Amino acid sequence: MNFSKATVDADGVAHNTYDWSATPPSTGIAETIAAAAGSDATAVAPLHDSIDAGALDSLLRSSKHRSDAVKADEHKDLAISLVHAGHEVTVRSGGSVTARPMESEPKTE
Repeated sequence: MNFSKATVDADGVAHNTYDWSATPPSTGIAETIAAAAGSDATAVAPLHDSIDAGALDSLLRSSKHRSDAVKADEHKDLAISLVHAGHEVTVRSGGSVTARPMESEPKTE
């Protein structure tokens, strides 16, 4: 279970961090998309509509163990980007997930 709360910036981009040994990456993706959309994770289309969720979970969890051994930082993490439920998502083996609404453009001042 994830006890952290996603942060959503002014552009509607949600950021969250997980411990993949406690929360499957596929669940983290759904929760982070839901935060960006202002909805519940159960309202997000099933991840298997876009990617093999089991393979994604296995890949990110196994990469996390390898990267822990070398004191991983964001530049050494495995990063996977995909489009799902109208969001551009990047998930990293270190536990971070970012979901950006596809129509979202960074605001300029």
